[in-house]
Amino acid sequence: MSRPPRRQPAARRPRPKRPRNRAAARIEDLKVGTWVEIQIKGEWVRAQLTWCSPMATLFMFTSVGGAAHSMSRRTLDKLRASDHVRIVADRPVVDEALDHVARAALKNSIGKKA
Repeated sequence: MSRPPRRQPAARRPRPKRPRNRAAARIEDLKVGTWVEIQIKGEWVRAQLTWCSPMATLFMFTSVGGAAHSMSRRTLDKLRASDHVRIVADRPVVDEALDHVARAALKNSIGKKA
């Protein structure tokens, strides 16, 4: 009795890259003031990037509760690759809110003059 021919292992294909948030396609694009959600010990924590080293190798985030979270670029890369960090807003939320209020006030004042 002869054995059936052995199957050759299928060629491994590289995993397709996941689309990344437009606001921070690269770590270098993160700006101070960017809001993120970081998964820490199974809990999602909202934090703001409050400091970044000149070479973008160290990052300091401050959570809404005031706790500081510092991490290296390597750690941030790992968190992003495993979907444990996500961008919430790429500019300070207060600035965004004030811009909306100012636009609405301008629109209202123009409408009343007509």
